Amino acid sequence: MDIFLRRAIYFLVFLLAASPLIVSETYQPFVIGKALWFRSILWILVPIFLTQILRNKNYLPDKNIGFLIFGVFILFQIFSSAFGYDIINSFWGGMNRMSGVMQTIHFFIFSLILFSIFRTFKEWVLIFKVISYVGLIVSLLGILEGLNLFSSNFLNLPFWFKTLDQPFKGISSTLGNPVYLSWYLMLNLILSLAILSLNYERDKSLRINLIY
Repeated sequence: MDIFLRRAIYFLVFLLAASPLIVSETYQPFVIGKALWFRSILWILVPIFLTQILRNKNYLPDKNIGFLIFGVFILFQIFSSAFGYDIINSFWGGMNRMSGVMQTIHFFIFSLILFSIFRTFKEWVLIFKVISYVGLIVSLLGILEGLNLFSSNFLNLPFWFKTLDQPFKGISSTLGNPVYLSWYLMLNLILSLAILSLNYERDKSLRINLIY
């Protein structure tokens, strides 16, 4: 049972890592789709994670100053939202950004689950590889977009990875904005180079051990 729960958590975390690919058949398809995808999968993930904790207390989140700071930040965000100009928009976020307190709380919960389940260096390398592969797919879709080849939602699903012919210059791939895409791919490139470096050092160490 523990193995099943752990694999289910892994699978759902990998689906969350694929959020940059998601585009929805809604208003603001590049924003709302990703937010709804992320929140919906997280709502499925939470009860599975709690079940895992009930079966094995070792998966309880460790005491971490980072989580404490994150929690204090959310409290300040709630306080400022309550006394802000528009409490509803501050708490739930607007259609154009889907941010607000609610999204921050989702990020906090996801962070707790992530650091509770992924505890070894090997596990973190695995999730980083998934993120890199997602970035590679986003890049390939961007290249196709630059060639005026757009992926479509041919299955007519509510969530899919597709690109749209935008009314502005620049390639936006599945992120809907060239600036967002450039920042995302830059961070993904750094992560991918770090993974390649780790693989190189591991292979180099293996070759040395075989020689001697």
